[in-house]
Amino acid sequence: MSATQKPVRLSKADDLSERKAQIESLKTEHAEIATKFHAKRREFEKVDEELGELKEVADDRDRATAEFGDLLFAAVNLGRHLDIDPEIALSRANDTFAERFRVVEQLARDKGRRLRDLDITELDRLWETAKAVVSTTQTGSSFTLTPERNDS
Repeated sequence: MSATQKPVRLSKADDLSERKAQIESLKTEHAEIATKFHAKRREFEKVDEELGELKEVADDRDRATAEFGDLLFAAVNLGRHLDIDPEIALSRANDTFAERFRVVEQLARDKGRRLRDLDITELDRLWETAKAVVSTTQTGSSFTLTPERNDS
């Protein structure tokens, strides 16, 4: 049979069997997608829950340490559901922070100022400028997460 020829239908039962198989396949695919979607949503909720628990005990260093660990664990688990390698993500976050900090230092030097002499408002303003300069979402940015870079 050539690629342009349709298979010969033997009976209406064949059509029904084929359609039933297609429906079952679609139901299975839908169930898998729904399960993944709900799992991701649960992981986002878990991160929110752990963050809330950390906020509640922030003044108690021992309890906060335990809750912070739970938050990190939840974040790593969320990353797994998003197919993100947490080690790579953390490394990139460190790189981004370092690059932005270098920009802040340069901006202060350009103004003839030292970082320790700036108040929090001035530092925040410089940080926002650095965030615009060193973007993590801009296409082509060395800090943009792409599937092929996530595998590195």
